[in-house]
Amino acid sequence: MNRFAVIMAILVVGFGAIIYFNQQEPTETGAPSNHIAGEGTSGVTLIEYADFQCPACGQYFPIVDSVKEIYGDEISFQFRHFPLIGSQPNAMSAHRATEAAGLQGKFYDMHDIIFERQQEWSQASNAAQIFEGYARELELDIERYNADAGSSEVLATINADRARADEQEVTGTPTFFINEERIDNPQDPSEFFRAIDEYIERETGEPSQNSPLNADGEIDPTADNQSSDEPPEGVDLSDFVPTEEQGE
Repeated sequence: MNRFAVIMAILVVGFGAIIYFNQQEPTETGAPSNHIAGEGTSGVTLIEYADFQCPACGQYFPIVDSVKEIYGDEISFQFRHFPLIGSQPNAMSAHRATEAAGLQGKFYDMHDIIFERQQEWSQASNAAQIFEGYARELELDIERYNADAGSSEVLATINADRARADEQEVTGTPTFFINEERIDNPQDPSEFFRAIDEYIERETGEPSQNSPLNADGEIDPTADNQSSDEPPEGVDLSDFVPTEEQGE
């Protein structure tokens, strides 16, 4: 293998660039998921296609979480399943776990735990058992949870999200849309805020009521909903590659 090939291989691993593999699981589809947080009073919805085992998705999680907290009900957030089952062996179990929790009204509770503890289960040989432990923490009906997590109905929902992703030409994770319009992966929190502010003003004709940005488009440290333009602790945004480059 020549030096160029070695360097490219290292970059692909280091940047978390992930190719979508549609294999290993049955492909029967049902109705897509509809997991929405926030009322979206501005008419703006931030959509994320993600894989729970994807390292880049795990790093984006605290940033997306801060966006949800800052804008509150002014926007909606929608998570869509995109398990990379050909390269992430525990991904489908994680997606099944969240969907099963969702059937008991706790999708985002499980979503948050799974992302927050990604290092705990990502390389584990007993990931399904770990997820069952999370379900117990959330006080779910465990018998029902286990039945749902292994059901064809849950798989059909996940597959429907993947089919929708194919239609939108999603090839890697995370991939973000605002109101079904694809955006470049933001490289820092302020880029996320500027994109959301732009769509809010487009939809309402008025500036965002909750934006943490000042008139120069920078983080306003005096704002009530203060945020930092620095990545959350433990997040290295220099490792992120725009979605268009992932998988190449």
